[in-house]
Amino acid sequence: MAPEDARTKRSRAPWPDRLRQWEHNTTAILMVLAVLFLLAYATRVLAPGLPDTVRQSLIAVDILIWTFFALEYLWRLRLAGRGRRIEYMVATPLEAVTVLLPPARPLRLLRATILILELIARHTQLLVRTRMSFLVIGSIGMMLFLSSLAVLDAERDANSNINTWTDAMWWSFVTVTTVGYGDYTPVTLMGRIIAVVLMVVGIGLFGFVAATLASWITDKMKTLEARNHSEDEAGPGELEDEVHALRKEIAELRKVLSQQQHNSAVPDQNPGTNPTTTEIRRTQE
Repeated sequence: MAPEDARTKRSRAPWPDRLRQWEHNTTAILMVLAVLFLLAYATRVLAPGLPDTVRQSLIAVDILIWTFFALEYLWRLRLAGRGRRIEYMVATPLEAVTVLLPPARPLRLLRATILILELIARHTQLLVRTRMSFLVIGSIGMMLFLSSLAVLDAERDANSNINTWTDAMWWSFVTVTTVGYGDYTPVTLMGRIIAVVLMVVGIGLFGFVAATLASWITDKMKTLEARNHSEDEAGPGELEDEVHALRKEIAELRKVLSQQQHNSAVPDQNPGTNPTTTEIRRTQE
């Protein structure tokens, strides 16, 4: 029991300060490289008729950026510490697979997309739910676009019916929603891997959207119930104030009537100066 508790305690320990400082300092550089990678990959896939020199240059940019990502990730493993490198790889599975499997272009695209979205959400003054909604919506949109690029790149020269970007985008839509009409199907191993990743991620993202919407509706209902409850609590208090004011007025009227009855028993020596009339006028004023 003790060794298991020790492992659990160590897994929950914070990462070293030098690792967190390194991640903070390299975020902007990785975002710029991620944008360059996306542009280079999209250009190469959407424009197959480019000259060979341009295509080779784009492939070289792809390889150089992946090399930088790989070296940067290996350096982070070193900063994580000798006893926690495996733990860090488990905590960052997407980046680990990207480094270990260089041909996994869809995963590299997903890594670049997540990096960009996280940086944008981190530097915007938004509520937590709004920030998460932005990440989810952005992830869905980028996932559709990137999966269409990746499946087109994998299937275009493999005797498949996915030959244009519009076909690939339609296939991405029907796959991410788990509809699967079957009019377009991947035939290569990489294309099927992309389909599996897209279906799993799509189920999770749309499930998160549904859960977020349900949570928002629940919070709105709780707010309305709290407002109605506060109004109900404030109602008796206002009624008590009105009753108190009425009692005060009744007491003043009784006082005036009592004074009037007392004065009626005394002869009126000076009709011009009736104290009861004066008192009533004073009370009315």
